[in-house]
Amino acid sequence: MAYKLADEVYIVDHQDSPILYAPFDGVVARITPEMAREFEAARVDGTLPSRETIATLNSLGLVVPSDRPERALRGAWDESFKPVGVVYMVTAACNLRCTYCYADAGDYPVNLYNRQMALDAAKFVIDNAHEAGGDTAYLNFHGGGEPTLDLELIQTVVEWGRDYASTTYGDGIHVNASMVTNGLVSKSKAEWIASNIDSVQVSHDGPEPVHDLQRPTVRGGKSYSRVREVIQEFQSRVPDLMIKATISRATVARMPEIARYMCESFELDRFHFGPVLGTGRGRSVIFGEPDPIDFVRYYYQAQAIADEYGKTIVVSGALSTFPNVRRTFCGVTDPNFSLTSDGHISSCYEIMYDDDLRAPHAYYGRYDRESRSFVVDGNRIAKLRLHDVNAISKCKDCFAKWQCAGDCQARWYNSQTGDLETGADVRCEINRTLIRDRLLEIVSVS
Repeated sequence: MAYKLADEVYIVDHQDSPILYAPFDGVVARITPEMAREFEAARVDGTLPSRETIATLNSLGLVVPSDRPERALRGAWDESFKPVGVVYMVTAACNLRCTYCYADAGDYPVNLYNRQMALDAAKFVIDNAHEAGGDTAYLNFHGGGEPTLDLELIQTVVEWGRDYASTTYGDGIHVNASMVTNGLVSKSKAEWIASNIDSVQVSHDGPEPVHDLQRPTVRGGKSYSRVREVIQEFQSRVPDLMIKATISRATVARMPEIARYMCESFELDRFHFGPVLGTGRGRSVIFGEPDPIDFVRYYYQAQAIADEYGKTIVVSGALSTFPNVRRTFCGVTDPNFSLTSDGHISSCYEIMYDDDLRAPHAYYGRYDRESRSFVVDGNRIAKLRLHDVNAISKCKDCFAKWQCAGDCQARWYNSQTGDLETGADVRCEINRTLIRDRLLEIVSVS
């Protein structure tokens, strides 16, 4: 019988102690530099490794029959459209002018979200959830601005949706409501959110000097105090509460300080730290993407501080998923049912404007007001379901791709040209470093 090397086996360089990593087989092992060179030669030009190297690979279960089918994670062509959740892109208006906003919030014309469309979308996903035999439909409120500036829409949709589900399906369908917010909301709005929303993500960048530096109000005022108060009002009341701190070039060295502040100020077990996304105002020289080496260095210092409190700092692209693997980072490949105020359906809730040059990659349908239905392109849907980490050439030989899954697809394309990016970027470098370090930790390499 003929044999071959198992699929998806990588060499991860680390000084004089390279790592053999086979994510599909759950293998992480130290090997000698000589074995690493033989492995690469075999992969590049078919040079036969030494008997010792073959024996090592065989002992790890990485030499397999040559007729074994490829074990790749790939999507299937599927044109069906039965989403059980909708993302409402509520408004482009915003009461802040964050220095790094990827969406240029507040700089776009504000259109009032069509109420009938919003209710039709809620009915659509609730009916789909019932038809699929599930027990939950999801109403998510996002946007290129601050969703609570149109809280009346959110209240109407959530209350109508829950009433419709209860009246039509009894206790069979739970309507789960989630939202993101900058936290600059009135007491009455905060009270309603705490009483009615299942999951809330609040953007809060840290102690007062850090937060107010990056997240001023429209008139240049301070937002820190009210945002902190709102988070404290949400604690113990919102079932799933997350604080997200955005780390810019200006604040990356303060990550340890931000971590201690978060741990001492809020009764939460984890906090999300994410680097600035280099689009919109995120292209700022001062408040743009942080240096990846700096981000990783200060992340470890931040996590060491969080460890003192028994808490976790999450970096989403480098989640410790091992030994599990994933081919998609987010719901873009589902695809997301993200509905813009003017009725476009986008797979990505960071791509929501007609003049966004990335829109052709994300848009796949729209709302028809006459029929009150959602008209979609099945061919586009099927292509989006295939558009995972396998579809991006720069990930092809990256050992980290089955952990980060290509990360955020919005940054696969240049926001100024719409072209596919080809080189590594800040988030790539951060993810690769953190995932490599996790593998080194597993094999106890210092």
